[in-house]
Amino acid sequence: MKAQLLLRRAFCSSITPSAKAKITHLSRTIQIHEARKLFDSCDSSSVSSWNSMVSEHFTNRMPREAQLLFDQIAQRNITSWNGLVSEYMNNGEMEEAKKVFDEMPKKNESTGCSWTEVGDKAHTFAMGDIHQEQEVIVKFLDEWDGLLREAGYNPDCDVEGEEKVDSLSGRYHSERLAVVYGLLKLPEGVPLRVLKNLRVCRDCHAAIKLISKVKEKEIILRDAKRLHHFKNGECSCKVIAEVQ
Repeated sequence: MKAQLLLRRAFCSSITPSAKAKITHLSRTIQIHEARKLFDSCDSSSVSSWNSMVSEHFTNRMPREAQLLFDQIAQRNITSWNGLVSEYMNNGEMEEAKKVFDEMPKKNESTGCSWTEVGDKAHTFAMGDIHQEQEVIVKFLDEWDGLLREAGYNPDCDVEGEEKVDSLSGRYHSERLAVVYGLLKLPEGVPLRVLKNLRVCRDCHAAIKLISKVKEKEIILRDAKRLHHFKNGECSCKVIAEVQ
């Protein structure tokens, strides 16, 4: 009974990180259908609590119910959309993840986010966010920056899509971070797949082309406009000028 009261309080209040953690704990302590009953009985649930319940339905292997719940969210935020894409990727349902990705509204006004799948788990990257392996990623990124320059890479200072970092290039854009993480974690011969909710910028496009050549890695990147298939230093889109 105490768990139910705490869960009701969490659902019906503004969700803080600690409250969200409490929802996760309580939803797994009592059965998910009991948590759902409490959730449905609350008239003023916040968007964060909706997002948490969607996630818990996926955790309990109820993707259909999670999608139906997501469809009922009146005012979805970027966390709602990013979370749904990540959950489908974690479940290995890449087609559903792409479908949700393509339905994301106002892509050009959203925070730039990219996803890649490693070890049956989706990893989300956003410029300015801290990944759990951030230090390793940044160190590897710095090493690759030197290798790419030796291969002829020149940073494009006139980047777009996400805010500039270093005032030089898109080196910390979400798609670059996702690619670097994939290079760190995926074995040789396994294609690296990345989803991004905005268009890839010219600088990242040029860098990823070179990475595919230097690393001999096949990289498939789906952005808000098209599918980019990088291989042996070339991209399927052919014309860099179009990536704007």
